[in-house]
Amino acid sequence: MKNKASYRSVTFIQSFILIFGIGCSYKNDVVVRQPFDSSYKLNIELENTIHLKSDDPSWALTGIHSLAVDDTGRMAFVDRRKKEVWLANSTGTVIGMLGSYGNGPGEYRRPVSVTLGEAGAFQVLDKGKKILVYDFEGRFVRSYQFKTDLYTDITKEIHLPDGKKVHKVRDGAHLVYLSDSTNTVLHKFISLKNVSNRFRSEDFGLAMKGDSLLVSTIWDNRIRIFDINTGNLLGKMLVDERELEKDLIEEAGSLSKDEFKKRIWMTASVLSLDYMENPGLIFVTIFDPRDPKQGSPSPGEKFSHFKIYDSEFRFIQRFDESPWVFMRHKTVYVAVQPEMQDDGHLPNPVIQKYKFSLVDKST
Repeated sequence: MKNKASYRSVTFIQSFILIFGIGCSYKNDVVVRQPFDSSYKLNIELENTIHLKSDDPSWALTGIHSLAVDDTGRMAFVDRRKKEVWLANSTGTVIGMLGSYGNGPGEYRRPVSVTLGEAGAFQVLDKGKKILVYDFEGRFVRSYQFKTDLYTDITKEIHLPDGKKVHKVRDGAHLVYLSDSTNTVLHKFISLKNVSNRFRSEDFGLAMKGDSLLVSTIWDNRIRIFDINTGNLLGKMLVDERELEKDLIEEAGSLSKDEFKKRIWMTASVLSLDYMENPGLIFVTIFDPRDPKQGSPSPGEKFSHFKIYDSEFRFIQRFDESPWVFMRHKTVYVAVQPEMQDDGHLPNPVIQKYKFSLVDKST
């Protein structure tokens, strides 16, 4: 990766200490640029290509916008345009829907994502309203809403082993909240008190790495590393080749909405991130530079790629695949986005299954 003279130089050992908080005494505004690439290389093997299909000839998708896979290989995926959540077996045959559109029990209005919850249950996030839980067979179990004094509009939830939950929100004074099992807020992360609501993009990433909370922000292309137990900021990691003279979050109030959009779109931007615990890989989704006059990417159009880092935040390699992925047990499931047909449907929706492993470069 390229070094930038405007950033404070730190050694690899200092970077490691800063990131993991071991005897950390550095200031919070230190931006870490690893001086070395990773000592590892990746072996990536395409293990299987799964074609999604149904016995119903009228079944069709307009897109796969979120994906979750359980221990048996069952896959749940969201079609946001049609407001549907589907369940398929390990071979790709559609079994049925998780819930349906509506306001009743087990129903949702705007499903945005599906994840694995406790005991392997599928959880569907109904944007800004509630989370619905379905069992292994796809039967509705329960739903719960979030109504605190600080926020109600949640766009992502991460369950921790001790019953605590991390919430990514849109309507709070902060981007991220940590709460206990009763939804009592324990810690708040990344204040937005000086940022207008119109600049609060949902495009920021959230992942857990042991006791560290990783949060990526589109405004400044950084991953912030927090201690989940204390709420303390341990450091920041700049993850792309470019840099901004000033963080957009600091100057957003002085920019018009159009100016802000142009600054974001004309440069590569960090959209999200994921962490694969074994073998210890950080996947950072990068939005490719784009002329704002082109508008939003068309369905099926490629608009992003991954940068993959090792567990010490050292760059390994680029991975050019769809941003809609799910990671589980050294395996990455990629929702391939083919070109849409004239009727707005995907002609051949596919999930590709990759096996990842790390190899020392010296061997």
